Amino acid sequence: MASDFRVDALEVALFWVGDWRLGVVGSQVRFAASLQQANTVQEPAKVQDISALLLESDRPAALELATNGRPSQILCLALPDGDLLLRVGGPVELVRIAAPCIHPLPPLLAARTHWNQLRALAQLPGNPTQALIPLLQW
Repeated sequence: MASDFRVDALEVALFWVGDWRLGVVGSQVRFAASLQQANTVQEPAKVQDISALLLESDRPAALELATNGRPSQILCLALPDGDLLLRVGGPVELVRIAAPCIHPLPPLLAARTHWNQLRALAQLPGNPTQALIPLLQW
């Protein structure tokens, strides 16, 4: 008997990097917390700014770019080699995006992107005029 397993939606944690709204696959998220909460659980020195990772830059403006005036939050991703702690612009919110609203990368973008983590583009339901949200996966 063939399996009838279908995924009709994907849970995604949304956050901000500057004026960009990005998402990461929810199954990778261990927790999201304010800086103060995260500092009691994790070592602050292990936290990486997401804008520095994505832009491959150590510029001092990286944190300012990441938060753009929004409160900073820590997003902890569970990876095979251990947790990855990212400083992102908040608020981090968990949403469910229907499968028809998730689109593969266009071939040119897939071939040219410098973001190895970029997997797909998503559109939030009920807002067809909103910009597509890049979905990342580590």
